Amino acid sequence: RLSLLRYNSGLSRYFEVITAQENLLGSENGLAQTRHDQLVAMVNFYKALGGGWQTEEQAKPAGAPAAAAAPGAAVHPR
Repeated sequence: RLSLLRYNSGLSRYFEVITAQENLLGSENGLAQTRHDQLVAMVNFYKALGGGWQTEEQAKPAGAPAAAAAPGAAVHPR
């Protein structure tokens, strides 16, 4: 934004605006990657603690009568 203001005021060339936009894009991509890595780490942490998810069908004890699973069946944490 500042480089665009400088360009509009005649204090810099448009090349500086493009360079600033390129730097911004790289920073935004890095932020998105960091957020992704953080979420993956949280999932791995929960898994390491024994957490996980199973459907109602998987949660039933062995020998229990099986009911037809409806679309969008509830999912229970382990």
